[in-house]
Amino acid sequence: MSSSSLPELWLRGVAANPAAPSEVLLRLLAPQARAAWTVLCGERTLPAEVVEAVLAHPERPVRGAFARNRHAAPAQRGRLVDDPDSFVRAALAAGPRPRLGVAEPLPTTSWKPC
Repeated sequence: MSSSSLPELWLRGVAANPAAPSEVLLRLLAPQARAAWTVLCGERTLPAEVVEAVLAHPERPVRGAFARNRHAAPAQRGRLVDDPDSFVRAALAAGPRPRLGVAEPLPTTSWKPC
């Protein structure tokens, strides 16, 4: 393992930690912690104050990861519908990331074959 990857792994670990306080999570939104953005914004539930910071973040990867976060409430993710970046809007339109290895049930419909 190279010495440059150890700090990145550490940042990702902190970002994934459900016990990490909001103050720490907010600090992970800094450009120096870019390695943590995917885990922080796209792979976990976030406290309300962190959600607000993510939605207002100037960097596309932060908002784009949150747009696909399956742990975020649809109303939270939906606030990105008017995002100025088309890639963020496209990520939102793609929907939340599926859980790998877990079969999601298909939605029920009233459609019946003829």
